[in-house]
Amino acid sequence: NNSFSAPNSNYQNWQGEKKTSRQVSATGMRALHKATAITDSMLTPQHMLWHYLQPEDPDLMKDRDAQLWFEQVNRVLWDQRYKGYAGFVGQNLACWQTMLAFGTQYLFIDELYGKNWRERGLRYKGIAWGEMYIGENHQGIVDNFTRAFRLTARQIYQRWPDRFPSALQGP
Repeated sequence: NNSFSAPNSNYQNWQGEKKTSRQVSATGMRALHKATAITDSMLTPQHMLWHYLQPEDPDLMKDRDAQLWFEQVNRVLWDQRYKGYAGFVGQNLACWQTMLAFGTQYLFIDELYGKNWRERGLRYKGIAWGEMYIGENHQGIVDNFTRAFRLTARQIYQRWPDRFPSALQGP
């Protein structure tokens, strides 16, 4: 029984820490990787449009302009999702693996921030279980969540440069 915890938080592991010391067989782990690939190729295939945004009111789709607008929005979302800098493919695979192993997944979608403003769009990030706290209402339905995570001073400055304390800025 190891009483030591990770240096920065209770949800990170030591570098080089062995996490499979009580694992009897690697069969399940290998099967998880195969199931992840199969699930990804069947539910979110990269070669075809697999999502369709639609209005809540089906009568709106009888209007030709509305049809064209939703078609365009679906195409733009598809194109943004599969840009290299969006990171969707890798993060989606990690999320499928988490979903198959533990029954839930967390995918954070954010606006891309960067120095090259020609690369504007979406950024995807799979969130670790240890960072998420789920809240339920009185009926047991998930109605909120909180994400607890750490940022370095550099990361905070990059995200909110105008709100970063001047005392913490270098010379």
